[in-house]
Amino acid sequence: MVTGAKLKNNLNFGSETMNYIERPEYMQRLLDLMRTPDIKIITGVRRSGKSELMKAYIRRISERSGFHSGPWR
Repeated sequence: MVTGAKLKNNLNFGSETMNYIERPEYMQRLLDLMRTPDIKIITGVRRSGKSELMKAYIRRISERSGFHSGPWR
């Protein structure tokens, strides 16, 4: 289990409700690798939060760059 994970409030996912768990170590790893030329691959079992991690990553880099629009808001 990843240390520092926090359970966020329930989020709507279509007709279902799901919990979002913040994983700061994963986010920091992505941010550290942002300017490297390597291809980043996020793997995991179904419904483990891969897409939610990417949405949070996109939100984070868009906030840093001052770009605040898009479907991930």
